[in-house]
Amino acid sequence: LLMGMFSLRWNNNDPMNLMMFDVKRELHQVHLAGQTDNYNRHLGVLSHEDEIYVILLVESYNLTQTTSEPLTGFKVTPFILNIGPNPITNVSLFLSYSLDIYLDDRDDHGKYALNNQQLFAYSQSADLGDFYFGLNSSRPLDAFEVGNSSEISSHISNDNLTGSTTFDGSVGLGMKWHFGTVQPNSPVNVTLALGFGENRAYLDRSIRTMWELEPSNQMASQGDLIVIEADLPRTARVDQNYKSKAIIMNVGVEPSSAVTALIDGRGEENQ
Repeated sequence: LLMGMFSLRWNNNDPMNLMMFDVKRELHQVHLAGQTDNYNRHLGVLSHEDEIYVILLVESYNLTQTTSEPLTGFKVTPFILNIGPNPITNVSLFLSYSLDIYLDDRDDHGKYALNNQQLFAYSQSADLGDFYFGLNSSRPLDAFEVGNSSEISSHISNDNLTGSTTFDGSVGLGMKWHFGTVQPNSPVNVTLALGFGENRAYLDRSIRTMWELEPSNQMASQGDLIVIEADLPRTARVDQNYKSKAIIMNVGVEPSSAVTALIDGRGEENQ
């Protein structure tokens, strides 16, 4: 799902769906909510030709521990990292959703809220009730569209999101963030807060809660280093030279002052 909705453009390339990237690390849970900490954290790593990396950080909270309201949401932060020898230019990240909320082939309704740059869609059903889905971001949008789901992907491919603010039917949501030039080893990112609810009020509160909550002090203080890539020989011969490298990134909320790696091996002459 996360790979299917994001696309990345750089230099003079067309936007590339993240499904076309190589999977370096499957999305996995690195912090599990407990009795004293209701915070969940997941990480995954994608790359293109081992030079452009997208690290996906997904965060959520067990909100039933803190409120009786039916609030549901999570945050997604894609980090874009260039480890190539040269800057990459014209970097833009796109997001698209094609929605049929109840899978009933009935019209959904999409809207754009100017006050908080929120895109949302909802469906109304006599049998199932109303359901709302929406999101906004930590950075201002450079382009967006609330339109027909059959056209959103082509508008992203052509970098031609229309800016339309309402649509009734098969709703598609499109968003764009432009980062300009990304220098080597200088990651950029945007955070998205997604919410769900049975009405617009609960949707807004779910999204707002995602922005208000922070990881616990214990989680924040321990840091969060991720090994993005490691090239280490598994076997070696005596009197031979080997090169190895590792790419390590801090995706935590606190700096990490030093990272040290030590390889200690012993070989025999006949090996």
